[in-house]
Amino acid sequence: LGIVAKAQGKYDEAQQYYKESLDIKAKIYGTREHVSVTMTLNNLGIVAKAQGKYDKAQQYYKESLDIYAKMYGIREHVDVALTLSNLGNLANDQGKYDEAQQYYKESLDIYTKIFGTRKHVNVAKVLFNLGSLAIDQKKFDEAQKYLDEAYAIFIKVYHHEDHPSVKALVSQMDRLEKLRNAELNVSNSAHVEEVKDVKQEKQVKQQVLVGKVKVNYCSTKKFIADAMTTKLKDLQKNIQANISNSGNVEVGKNQTLTEMEQVEQVGVLENKRENTGKTYCCKHWQTKE
Repeated sequence: LGIVAKAQGKYDEAQQYYKESLDIKAKIYGTREHVSVTMTLNNLGIVAKAQGKYDKAQQYYKESLDIYAKMYGIREHVDVALTLSNLGNLANDQGKYDEAQQYYKESLDIYTKIFGTRKHVNVAKVLFNLGSLAIDQKKFDEAQKYLDEAYAIFIKVYHHEDHPSVKALVSQMDRLEKLRNAELNVSNSAHVEEVKDVKQEKQVKQQVLVGKVKVNYCSTKKFIADAMTTKLKDLQKNIQANISNSGNVEVGKNQTLTEMEQVEQVGVLENKRENTGKTYCCKHWQTKE
């Protein structure tokens, strides 16, 4: 009755049946150290886990382990391996992944030693648990290996995919594939954003560089203009001095011609001598009446 109520999700009812069964067994055997008692303890642990009563579930499982240790004197027993797997499930539900992995691997080692092979349905169930755990840990390659091995064993034992254990395993494989695709999409999106950031950074650097060139160009242009203005003023003084001394502007020396060609890039210089009425044009380098 407890098993039926548990399968129907009626956990409070199942718990009542199991506890009554436990009391009866203890009275019949005169002790709790009996294989039949440990079976009921394991079932009580499963119900408590389903109810979210993790501490109580762990208490039932560990009491069952202690009884097995006293009865068998060794841990290499199928019942011990089953209870260790249950403890692994409990730790997994609590997010204690390292602890869960430890329980699963010990259970797997015991089953392998007892059966002399990994190709056994009990081994496959533990492999399935290890694969599910690896998915939760985002160790997708490791999960794939466990699930593939478990699938091969289940198909060999059950011969089709309609068995509940196979269906559950295929469901985990689908979950693994979806998570892998989602992670790949996120990785690709992050790469695209990184490329965009690099391009934007290059654009900013180019804009800054262009800005610096513009600033340097403007500074250089101003420097040349200032220098030419200064040169113009000096030439004005020289021409004024020549006019004052000789009344004419004489040109013919290379140095003077070079100076006048430089001034021509800035503009035309005109100077008037009031007592003669003559205009001296620096650009054309001639006198005008």
